[in-house]
Amino acid sequence: MHQQEALKNRWTDTGCFSALFPRAMSQVRKDDPVPLPVKEHLTARRRKEYAMQEKENTVAIKRNYDEAPEREWKRTDQTIEFLITARMLEKMIHEGERVLDIGGGPGRYSLWLAERGCRVTLFDLSSGNIAFARGQAKGMGLQLETVCGNAVDKAMYPKGEFDHVLVMGPMYHLFREEDRRRLMENALDVLKPGGKIYLAFINLLAGVNFYL
Repeated sequence: MHQQEALKNRWTDTGCFSALFPRAMSQVRKDDPVPLPVKEHLTARRRKEYAMQEKENTVAIKRNYDEAPEREWKRTDQTIEFLITARMLEKMIHEGERVLDIGGGPGRYSLWLAERGCRVTLFDLSSGNIAFARGQAKGMGLQLETVCGNAVDKAMYPKGEFDHVLVMGPMYHLFREEDRRRLMENALDVLKPGGKIYLAFINLLAGVNFYL
């Protein structure tokens, strides 16, 4: 409880690349808080509606990635987004360290980190993404642990602590603030003291950037 209270006292935003691609990057330290307040004023009916929408959204997202994991794999191949993110991560994450990649899709960052000698666990909602990443890892001769499940569900998380946790995909798929908070709390629970969390999220101009 004391640790959770301490997390609410300090926040550090160490970088934003939204001018280059429609996902902003932030780095969160173990001792930083989670600035995602839950809207307590929502009525019970409205909360139920949000929960139903979130469930439908989760099903749609899973179906989308299950059907074509290779599409996301190709989308991030040597793009500005990937190259800049990788450049940032390689300064922070080192060989032999344990990394949890939450919502890592078909494994673009997971496999890149595994190539660099990290012990990586890919955690994703889509069984299609997981199967694709396993196939890629086998073909590349890499060790990759995988977990298929919902990042909001604490029971699905792997045991042990991680030096680094990547949250590169789930934040902009979770519409409810309480779900984003729950995800961050889950991620912090498996993070080693002094470890780091890396976030990606859609900024307000993402739609404009996409269609330009």
